[in-house]
Amino acid sequence: MATPRELPGLYYDPVKNKYFPLSSRPKQQPTLLPVTPADESHTLPSAPLSRINHSQKLCQRSQSGQYSHQLKAGHWSDIVARSALIDTALLPLQHNATATALGVIPDHAGTALVLGTLDGGLLASHPSLSANRRWGKTYHMESRISAIASSSSSWIATSFGSPCEIYFSAASIDGGTLRTVSVSINARHVQDVCAAYFDGRNVALGGRKSIVMVDAEAGLGATYLTGSDVLSLDCYEHELVAGARDGTVHIFDTRLHPKQHSPDVLQGRISKLSTSASQVKVVDYSVVVGSLAGHLEVFDLRFLRRKINDPEDCMPLLTLRGHVSSFSMNLPIAVTPDKSFVLAAGQDRRLRMWSLRNGATVPLGDHLYEKAIVGLHVDESNNIWVCTEDRLHVLR
Repeated sequence: MATPRELPGLYYDPVKNKYFPLSSRPKQQPTLLPVTPADESHTLPSAPLSRINHSQKLCQRSQSGQYSHQLKAGHWSDIVARSALIDTALLPLQHNATATALGVIPDHAGTALVLGTLDGGLLASHPSLSANRRWGKTYHMESRISAIASSSSSWIATSFGSPCEIYFSAASIDGGTLRTVSVSINARHVQDVCAAYFDGRNVALGGRKSIVMVDAEAGLGATYLTGSDVLSLDCYEHELVAGARDGTVHIFDTRLHPKQHSPDVLQGRISKLSTSASQVKVVDYSVVVGSLAGHLEVFDLRFLRRKINDPEDCMPLLTLRGHVSSFSMNLPIAVTPDKSFVLAAGQDRRLRMWSLRNGATVPLGDHLYEKAIVGLHVDESNNIWVCTEDRLHVLR
């Protein structure tokens, strides 16, 4: 039998062969010991003994998985705590310009980056493992760069507007042939673009009270109404997740045409937050939602738990407390490659990390960055890339 999969907020009971919430877990799991018969007349049947031995193995595997998770948490604590080993470099910005968005393009030779600025500038770097790298000016838009999204070696950048612009790069930025397109979007289609998603073909733009999705190859588009300004976007397979200013979180099935019937698979909302849903991040079957209430919440899309006194509101699977956010709308969050931890930048210019398995805080020290954090990424080598308004940092 395969090892039970670790699910966030749940634990596996090998005796009952079921998953249960962590809150209902006993303080100490009883250990099943093999039964030694006193004589042959009291010998247990082979089938129950086999089940007991199997339960023992599952318990041992579960304990081993918990120990491995603790080791990973300690690893991330060590990386961030070694602040003296941070690789840091100033960004080549014009006078009074600040960075507003960061895009990451993985490459076999390192990590290529795309940087957006407050005055509409776009800078691209060659692949490198270091924060100190060569940058080249790529394009200049008429307003602030609000989002950069990438897929493989292609990437897009969007400006807030008005009008909103999309800059599309369809090739590697490491010196090869570069095919680029710049498009202005009519204000009657979308305004005030704050978020974007790109999967290599489809572009989703989150703006004023709606999401516009465009097929870059076919030129077809669809509009999904949200009723409130979209502040954050993410996508998993065919499900588009949007966090809105009024605190609602919408999920749309993009395989369904919005004119046929409502494609909102959750019929309105995951939860009604007390403040704006400024960040959303899809992790397998869960979604991490950041709000201006000062914490992150994790919802399992398969097992949504409704509140008794308000059927339209859902209870989170995990609440990750301590996230400092009360007015900043563009604080970045990132998930580790193994999808076990989430990293978030606070408006107090500090990094914080939590376990997506049990919601525990991972201690990262108390390092304070000089400027606000605008970009965050964890690569496959477990390096943490932190972009502030004027510097690039790499934590190894």
